[in-house]
Amino acid sequence: MDQLPIFDIDTHFAEPGDLWTSRAPAKYRDRVLHVRRKEDGKQAWFLGNMEVGMIGPSVVRADLGKELHTYTIPDFDQMAAASYSAPARLKFMDSQGVGTQIVYPNIIGFGAQKLMQVSDDVELRHWHVQAYNDALVDFQKDGQGRLLPQAALPLWDIEASLKELERIRKMGLTGVAMSDKPKDFGQVSLASPEWERFFATCQDLGLPINFHIGSGSFEGEKEKWWHPERSSILPDMTLNGPLATFTAINNFLQISVDIMNLILTGILEKFPKLNFVVVESGAGWIPFLIQALEHNWREMLTPGQRAKFKRGPKEMFIDQIYAAYWFEDSNCIDPFLKEFGNSNLMFETDFPHPTSLYPGVREQVVATLGHHSVETQRKVLYQNAERVYGVKVGQPATAN
Repeated sequence: MDQLPIFDIDTHFAEPGDLWTSRAPAKYRDRVLHVRRKEDGKQAWFLGNMEVGMIGPSVVRADLGKELHTYTIPDFDQMAAASYSAPARLKFMDSQGVGTQIVYPNIIGFGAQKLMQVSDDVELRHWHVQAYNDALVDFQKDGQGRLLPQAALPLWDIEASLKELERIRKMGLTGVAMSDKPKDFGQVSLASPEWERFFATCQDLGLPINFHIGSGSFEGEKEKWWHPERSSILPDMTLNGPLATFTAINNFLQISVDIMNLILTGILEKFPKLNFVVVESGAGWIPFLIQALEHNWREMLTPGQRAKFKRGPKEMFIDQIYAAYWFEDSNCIDPFLKEFGNSNLMFETDFPHPTSLYPGVREQVVATLGHHSVETQRKVLYQNAERVYGVKVGQPATAN
């Protein structure tokens, strides 16, 4: 297994502080996202004089040690260059035996949802999306095509999103980071007919849709139990550990709703060649979910309702939805492989985030896959991801 490459399907990059300012035309230069240092010496993202977010998140230090009990190292100079620099990331990947990485956003939100906060000026919001995707193309080139960042979209505007899909595909990006909660953008739900052109375009372009955890609002979940304190970050940048743990695991399990709705609303049936990836949610809980769907499918759907589907829930899941794992042990991974086979499970590290699988990447691979066949090892570590994203592990992606 030491010789098998790894296609890591969930990492992030700490957007450089000049990502937008270096691309801004004169009319926007003072109105775009930028990084500056606060009075306490820590760096943060700002829009005008309003602080909008931390840099990173990255908990990997410049010496490549891992900082625990925090969301991020609040200074680029103290952070591992692999967090934000493509050449440094490649060197780090080589040290870990990783051939290719899928890369997700940070400051704009994992589904680009935070761009709604940029401005009421829709034109400025659209520009932020396009400038971000232009920067992703540069990052992919600097990463020799081994770094595959997933595109952001102006999800508050379906027509603009359709145009951006065509543009990013021509530029060689390989997928989209999609929010699973479009109502947070004032849009209709994903099962509404208005989204069908969007799904059809992704299917036609061969662009997988990635539902990364935390791509919408989840403040309502905190309100159910966490009173009065609902902040995961304490003033000294350490974590409110219990609440941070709840937030992380709640985010994992929120993806169960996406899997159910993709199956039950008929989206998978309407777009049978469209791939969906559920990102950073783990895999061990999914056999229960699909068995529950199968049971209730038989108990609750009339023969006429079932006749509208050519496949049952399990078959649809295996055909079109891909999951990934990182921290789970073989007691979770073995049942997934037994239930679904080896064609829709992948591997991730979540580098350089808190709870990321670092160090010990190879050790985890051996512990979870070493007792499986070489065919299964290859599929989980890289072949399934090659099929989803259309890129061979360790080889560059090409523009269409």
